[in-house]
This record gives sequence, C-alpha cells and structure tokens, in this order.
Amino acid sequence: MTLTDTLQTSFKTVVSYRVRSLLIVLAMALGVAAVVVLTALGDGARNYVINQFSSIGTNLLVVLPGRAETSGSFLGAVLGH
Repeated sequence: MTLTDTLQTSFKTVVSYRVRSLLIVLAMALGVAAVVVLTALGDGARNYVINQFSSIGTNLLVVLPGRAETSGSFLGAVLGH
C-alpha cells in the first residue's frame, strides 16, 4: 500500500464518520487547552509565591519540617551545601 493509497483511505474514513471525527478533534482540542491552562496557572502561582517571598526582605526565618535538632548557622549549612 503506497502513501497515496493510505491517505485516500484515511480521508474516506474521516469523511464517512463525520461526527466521530468531530468528537475526536474536539477531545484533542480540549486536552491541549487543559494542559495549557494548567501550565499557565502553575507558572502564575509560582511567580506569585516568588514575588511574595522576595517582598519580605532579607531577614528570613526558614523552617524545615522533620528536623529534630536546631542549628544557629546559615541555611546552606542546614541543607548540606
């Protein structure tokens, strides 16, 4: 089967099942739109949090969950850098 035969068969199938083809295209468009919207929301939320923390200033207190001991050193020492 050549490429032209494959394309002709595919086109005939799409034309003969118009409603099914429309629903498939609609489902793909909704899926792509959902991914774009969720990515934009996540990026916007990340930028909002970064802006809120940067507006606080340089005197920050960092609390790390799960630590049993305390340390008076800088954040890099606590994280192991």
